[in-house]
Amino acid sequence: MSEIKKIHILGDSVIRGVINETGRFSYRKDSKYGWLSDMGYEVKNNSHIGATVYKGVSIMEKVIDSLDENTLVIFGYGGNDADFNWDKVAETPEDPNLDANVPMEMFLTLYKKLITDARSKGCKVAIFNMAPIDAEKYHRTICHNRNAEVITKWLGDVNMLFRWHEYYDFTLEKMAREMEVPIIDIRTPFLTQHNFKDLYGLDGIHPTEAGYAIIDAAFKAQISNILE
Repeated sequence: MSEIKKIHILGDSVIRGVINETGRFSYRKDSKYGWLSDMGYEVKNNSHIGATVYKGVSIMEKVIDSLDENTLVIFGYGGNDADFNWDKVAETPEDPNLDANVPMEMFLTLYKKLITDARSKGCKVAIFNMAPIDAEKYHRTICHNRNAEVITKWLGDVNMLFRWHEYYDFTLEKMAREMEVPIIDIRTPFLTQHNFKDLYGLDGIHPTEAGYAIIDAAFKAQISNILE
């Protein structure tokens, strides 16, 4: 059995370690997962703000030749894929063609491609599931400088934001189980917190340092089983 020496992470801004506590983006203290480097692994966090699986496929095309049987590839997409073009929602809510940035069928197709491409190089593969969102904070974010009444009516209720995000996560996890891909569960630890709102910055998407501490704890607790 090959020994894992390199860990290559591809994901979105949450996996990149973006914080938004003041209205401006910054990076958390350990956005490069230095604790993995301390364990002796060569770590590359190739995650980006706004990234969807489309971006993931583009990155994979560039890095695939550097991957081998000594590499663990961890993917972390879904939040931006599940999101909508809120300008279009506010302007033309009656449009029957309104859909997520990456519609579900395409989301699954491209995520499967990422997994299959990594495996084709002999890599071990895992995925992060999707950290939840604070629907109330995110609702305020998407309604800023837009028609809040129209957006809210289109949603039906504010918590539709949480449910839609959960729908993508549920389907992602189902796909991972079917493909026998280990899931690093960073979602459940958030759902059990009584101080949930303190774990997210102003936009309701990006965790605070306290939120990232929860992600780190979950990641550390589960990574050893994946590396075996």
